[in-house]
Amino acid sequence: MFTKCLAYAASFTAFITAVAAQKPLMPSSPSWSPEFVNSFLDVTPEEQLPDLEDFYDHYVRSTGSKYKSNGTAWFNMLANRLNPRNPVEQLVLQLRKFVDPDEIFLGIDWFVQARQDSSPKEYHIDTDTTLLNKHDLRICPDTSSIYYITGGAGPTVIFNQTFNEFGLTPRIPQQVAIAWPTSNKLVAFQGDLYHGVLRHPKPKGKIPLRKTLIINWWKERRPLEAQDLDPTYFREVEYRQPIDPSTKSAEDIKKISYDSPFDSYLDDWLHQSIPLRGERLPTSGLQILTFAESGMQLDPHQVIPSWALWVKQSSGEEEEQQKTPKRKKKKAKKMAEEF
Repeated sequence: MFTKCLAYAASFTAFITAVAAQKPLMPSSPSWSPEFVNSFLDVTPEEQLPDLEDFYDHYVRSTGSKYKSNGTAWFNMLANRLNPRNPVEQLVLQLRKFVDPDEIFLGIDWFVQARQDSSPKEYHIDTDTTLLNKHDLRICPDTSSIYYITGGAGPTVIFNQTFNEFGLTPRIPQQVAIAWPTSNKLVAFQGDLYHGVLRHPKPKGKIPLRKTLIINWWKERRPLEAQDLDPTYFREVEYRQPIDPSTKSAEDIKKISYDSPFDSYLDDWLHQSIPLRGERLPTSGLQILTFAESGMQLDPHQVIPSWALWVKQSSGEEEEQQKTPKRKKKKAKKMAEEF
């Protein structure tokens, strides 16, 4: 009990310090990766996948949402490290050493996403949205991760950009990671990076639904939005030893260079599409795209949440916004806050 009280006191002190400073607590960079993103294949025993997908499908149906449940579910890893209560929690315990073998995590919050290619996830930064909405304070997980139960739909995109009080930094990225979904694959990256989902560049017929688990890893605090899991989602599962990460090397990274800067392809990025480079990119694996340095001049102290909003403002949409009803203005403001 005394140890638990000390942990809560430390978390509360960090929270109060951040509120007083009115700036985000920045997560430390993962120690496991020479790149800003990493991925691993076949991270959990194949025989577990049917139970995991069955639980996933039941959870999606019963919560009534394919994209996100009401809030996120919390799993205290310290209290339940040998006692998973359903297939998702068993998976989390098995993924921990892939995410960061040298760290002790307090817990994770998770939610589900089941998306068609026609509705790719918008660009965003993972954060405790309840804390952001109530206190205007942005705190990110230490590590963000995506686990693909199935493949299908377009790839995950991670921009090598974090944020400060003026918006994304650097303003224009030079590196972008493209992670293609494959069943039983884990993608992990620094928790304050800008990311989203792109459209599939060459769909042939109907692209299958992509089922993913979004898992955010926290070392010191539980996000306010994370809810205790409803006991109706508890299952008896047999604890299994995780796969030894030393037997699995990170997925090979294909590095691809572009002669032009990132902002030469803004129309493609705004459409959530991969920019063409003479030939199409492979539609599998993990790729890091490197762009030429941008010559775009932007005031470093001007508040611009993202390059997407800068493009819209500079193209004259800012003037049009003055003519829009208040309801639309509020919606635009909310979108900017959720970048």
